[in-house]
Amino acid sequence: MNFKNWKKEIFRDLLALGGIPFFLLVIARSFVGGYSTFTYQIVLSLFLISFVGLFFGKFNQHVSRALVLIVFTILFYNQTIYNFFAAFVGILLLFSLIYSKIDKKEIFFGVFLGSIISFISYYLVNLINFA
Repeated sequence: MNFKNWKKEIFRDLLALGGIPFFLLVIARSFVGGYSTFTYQIVLSLFLISFVGLFFGKFNQHVSRALVLIVFTILFYNQTIYNFFAAFVGILLLFSLIYSKIDKKEIFFGVFLGSIISFISYYLVNLINFA
């Protein structure tokens, strides 16, 4: 396999991080593991991203969901090595979206909404204190 095909395959695979099946897999794992606060934060984030997507469809939901997963897993694990790794994967995801010729405005708004929704979900779940 040559470098161009390898790069294309890696960038394509990075998009799975923001995919619904991967998101649901993380929810299922956290639910089975008994991490209720983490589970509620992820579920609420997915609901909010989907809800906002109904009204403002011009944002990249993959990057929003990926950012939510990156933020909450960083908060969950709270380990320096993992934090750097997750941030690095997030940066690679952004490069893969640009490489895939996704509209930069959609990427920007996806990052923006993912950040806002992560913030809202984190504080709302902790305020209600489901755990």
